[in-house]
Amino acid sequence: MSKNDKARFDCRALPYLETIGKPLPHADVGAALLRSGSSSPIRAEIQARSDLSFVEDVVSSLHAQISGNLTEADARSFAFAVLALPTVATQNGSRGEQQILQSVVVSGHPDDFDAEVTVRLRAVPGAPGTAKLVSADLGHVDAGDAADQCALVAKVEEWWTEFPMPNVLVPSPLPLRDWAWLGDPEHLGILEVPADWRVRVTRLGGVYGVAPLVVESAGQMLTWNVVDRIEHAVVLRGSKAAGELPTDSDVASADSSLEVTEWGYGGERFDAVLTQVRSHLLAEAVAASQPVPSSRMLEAGEVIYHRKVGNSRKFDRFDAGSTEPCGHGASAFKAWGGDKAIKGMARRYENFTAAMLVHCEKFPNCGMYGVQAARGGLKRTED
Repeated sequence: MSKNDKARFDCRALPYLETIGKPLPHADVGAALLRSGSSSPIRAEIQARSDLSFVEDVVSSLHAQISGNLTEADARSFAFAVLALPTVATQNGSRGEQQILQSVVVSGHPDDFDAEVTVRLRAVPGAPGTAKLVSADLGHVDAGDAADQCALVAKVEEWWTEFPMPNVLVPSPLPLRDWAWLGDPEHLGILEVPADWRVRVTRLGGVYGVAPLVVESAGQMLTWNVVDRIEHAVVLRGSKAAGELPTDSDVASADSSLEVTEWGYGGERFDAVLTQVRSHLLAEAVAASQPVPSSRMLEAGEVIYHRKVGNSRKFDRFDAGSTEPCGHGASAFKAWGGDKAIKGMARRYENFTAAMLVHCEKFPNCGMYGVQAARGGLKRTED
């Protein structure tokens, strides 16, 4: 690592999805970087006496990749954004040469797209420090599109593995619940399973600060007391799940508050399964990161549906809620218990009672809760 301890490192999924506005273009991006007060890794490696020719190399490389209505001024804006304002910033290397990666998603373009800007640099600490451009890449994304968001998160997962730094920021509170991956894809009929599949599963949660337990056998389930350590189980179905690991019902019956989701089937590609789980975890993390709304009174006859997005030791946390039930329909919701769920709903609704709590009967394959005010005596008055 660099001897300079002023650099700020971050390699997490949610910050990367937060776009920044396009900065004003600077005629001299290098000088602007020096006076920016940035704590990016590359800024921490250079001084006023450093050779800053690498900055113009970044500008030139980005300019060569722009199209449409964009100009060299836009390339200079992108260069300053990625060098001074990265949302992913990490490095590795010996005490000598450092490999630096910085990336950011910039919004606010007339062509109605967001720019994903990534640079790789090679820096040598010293007095003055020196840096060379390895690569600069400019891509077009829609940061509000779910598929593009998943693609961005997949890149962070790769960087998280490539730059395994112990001092990368860990968010608080964590955006995911403690979870486990249950199943060995190599023995469940999943196709094209890479040799490093365990690493790929681990980094699904690692980019949120919550790496999963990877459980490959029923023996491990028991030895590791898995059910007692998690709140969400991702079960790999495959084609031979029966007998390989406890079924989703077995897992759920061991702890009624445990959410179980099933993914994959025999003959499906491993990358496709990973994409589905990534999308599910991202949705949970985004929901958990939203501000907690203040409590309110339930109205007579009101029905609200929620998904659990987190928990504490004493109560569950739920999303903002919706009047729309899950795909199984309103008739699928039955009376439900669970002390932590009841306490969580009581924090959201001042007049909530335990009798109002319902849950989709398709549990554990569906994790939607509901609040039906009428069950607690808050019925609409007939006209």
